[in-house]
Amino acid sequence: MGLMSSFVSPGSFMEKVFVEKILGGEKLLRLFEESLIKFPEEQRKTLEEIIRENEGTRWGREHGFAEMSADNWAQQPIVTYAEVEPYVGRMRRGDLHSLSAEPPFVFALTSGTTATPKFIPITPKSADSQNYGSNVWNLNLRIKHGEDLGKILFLSGSERIKQTEILPINSFTSLVRKKQNKIVEKRMIFPTAAETVTDFTHRLLIAAQSAYLNPPTALISVNPLSILEMLDLAEKYGAEIKRAIEKNTYIGTDISYDSLNQGDALSRAEPNSILSTLNVICTWTGGTQNIFIDNLRARGAHAPIRDLGFIAIEGRFTIPLEDNSPSGVLNPRGIYYEFLTTDKLSLVPLRDLRKGEEYNMIVTTQNGLYRYDMQDIIRVDGWHHSSPLISF
Repeated sequence: MGLMSSFVSPGSFMEKVFVEKILGGEKLLRLFEESLIKFPEEQRKTLEEIIRENEGTRWGREHGFAEMSADNWAQQPIVTYAEVEPYVGRMRRGDLHSLSAEPPFVFALTSGTTATPKFIPITPKSADSQNYGSNVWNLNLRIKHGEDLGKILFLSGSERIKQTEILPINSFTSLVRKKQNKIVEKRMIFPTAAETVTDFTHRLLIAAQSAYLNPPTALISVNPLSILEMLDLAEKYGAEIKRAIEKNTYIGTDISYDSLNQGDALSRAEPNSILSTLNVICTWTGGTQNIFIDNLRARGAHAPIRDLGFIAIEGRFTIPLEDNSPSGVLNPRGIYYEFLTTDKLSLVPLRDLRKGEEYNMIVTTQNGLYRYDMQDIIRVDGWHHSSPLISF
């Protein structure tokens, strides 16, 4: 597949054929829609599979999974990361089956909404769930903006943060970037040689310089604040970026490159020029992010925005299908969802969710999170087939 994709130029008719026919894009989207039509049945099947597969884990034995099924699952306690963390600690010391029968291959790290960083194990099946959601999201984006997607600037952290006793740790944003499909990855303009740069501020400066060298038509950032930070840094260190362009090196490094458009890059080396070439911006739009979105609009970002969906290191939970809206359908692959009233006193069955109401979302995943309280508020905005449309 990698060999074939190397002969397919971005935006070409052959790329369209490659994505839809050879990579199975048409089939993937058809099966995705079918899974949303029978979403309640798929949910029950997912939960039964997770319970049965993890009976023998330390968590499964201590929580009586052998006697559990979808019918009595509500007897399990609802937990937070505080209850999960000791088991994660065992995994980091080598007990890789503490939480999941399938061993993790990496830990994702973020501080999230808590003061203490969270380490979440990523297993092949949970990565498949993330990849599935990303592929469906990418394919729907391509349907709407296929002709507009040229070069892509993706703002992310470095891939490798540090090594634990057993497994590596990756930043959350680097994992999101790595889960983009190969067609999207091929279009990315952040230099591969600069992936060794770990400081996020430095990476934003290199991203800005990359945009001057190769004007992007799409920009992906988990958080819109990172886009604003990049623009501010590009303005503050404009002279340094221009000197780096003149030397054909990336700012703050000795990484060199061949540039055939040095003069054009220097003429574009102003922060707002990055926004002027964009045909689509992909970032979070829900909740308080509107403040940053409004700021981006005020600075000249006129492109439509496609929300990335409710994504966390625990999993990809929603897949937005339209521009300029945070609402998305629930990811049907490998995740079981439950919903609590905001006072956390009552569970609300999927069929009884009400449009316009807010809930706490509880998830059970393939990487060892069982009735895990995301401690995030979601709102039901409507329905698509049998899946609620929710915004974070």
